[in-house]
This record gives sequence, C-alpha cells and structure tokens, in this order.
Amino acid sequence: GREDSVLLVVADGMGGHSAGEVASGIAVETFSQTFLLSEKDLPAAKLWDALEGANREVGSAIERDPDKLEGMGTTLVAVLIRGARFQWISVGDSLLFRIRDGGAERLNAAHIWAHVLDEEARNGKITANEAMEDSRRTTLNSALIGEPIFDVDDSDEAALLPGDILVVATDGLEVLGDEELATLCSELSGSPASRMAEGMLDAVKAKEKSNQDNSTVIVFKVPGGAK
Repeated sequence: GREDSVLLVVADGMGGHSAGEVASGIAVETFSQTFLLSEKDLPAAKLWDALEGANREVGSAIERDPDKLEGMGTTLVAVLIRGARFQWISVGDSLLFRIRDGGAERLNAAHIWAHVLDEEARNGKITANEAMEDSRRTTLNSALIGEPIFDVDDSDEAALLPGDILVVATDGLEVLGDEELATLCSELSGSPASRMAEGMLDAVKAKEKSNQDNSTVIVFKVPGGAK
C-alpha cells in the first residue's frame, strides 16, 4: 500500500537438495502472498500472518507427499522496509546484517543449539566442555517444518539512516566474517546493490572452503550515503 515499501525474503531449505528446494520455494512464495493479502492492520501482525501461513503450507506439502518430502523444512528471514523504517521476522540461522559507519552488525538471532548449550553451561547445567563437544551445536532448533514453531525472532520498527546497507543472506555468507563483510561493503559502497551482492558471492567462492554451505544474498542500499 506504499510506494516506498519493500519486502525482502530469503529462505534456506533443508532435508536433502530437492526437498530443501521445495521447502524454501514454498516458504518464499507463501510468505510473500500471505503478507500482501493479510487483512491485519499492523505490519508486525502481517509478518506473523505470513510466517504462520508459510509454515502451514510447508506442512501441507509434506502431508501430500510424505515419501519424498518427510523431514523437509526451511529457515526464513523477512525484512519489511517502509520509507526510513524497517523491521524483520526470522526463524532459523539465515542472516540479517546492517552495515553502518564501516561496521557490520548482525541484527537477528541464530536459532541453533549452540546458543542453548552455551546458556546451559553458563547456568551450570552442563560443563563448558560438554557444550562445545555436543554434536547438536550447529543444528537448527527452530525452522519452518509444518509443526509449531519453536522460536521466532521479530523486531520493532527501527530507523534506517542514509547510507545504511542491509544484507539478507543464507548462512553460507558466514564464511566471510563480520569484519570482512564490512570491509567488502566499504570497498564496493559506490557500486549498485546487485554488484555488491555479486562481490559477496565471489568472496565466498574465493575461500574455497570444502563443504561450503550454499549462499544466497540480497543487498538493499539506503539512498543518500557518501558517494
């Protein structure tokens, strides 16, 4: 309903290549359409409507073809930009970064077991060594799998400043590290957003990391920054 509004959505499927692709495709399409058709008044309520709709549709797809799709799921991070304000909702470990004043700050939570285990270690429930050696550390503890969602990260509206850059990506981008991501954005700050995204993907490939997670990147540049 506003010409200055943008919705950014990234999903990263799991459950094998083909099933993961199905899950992420369903999530992005259903989330976007549900958001646009939602009759809720508040943007935050529309985002929640869209997330729940995407989760239900993933579950429905599994029920229709359990032999091929049982166990599939997907992460999702969505960012709503309205003029100079933005907010997000996310499940899983896909990334949302804000690049500002030469630094990169991750804005959304990562729903992986490492955080739960580290918290249990801090509270004395397990030892630090047990937390580090637990095989679940890098496993998701929340995702869209068609069942009740265990954990969701959502935000209030926040301000965007001229020159801010938002990066929405799958977890494959993590191989760069925050400092390297910020440096790359600074070096490409005069380039279009599409070129910045290409530069990030090129940098990921240059790492030549074995078993590299897939990388999908959206870059949004707020107008008005230094040239």
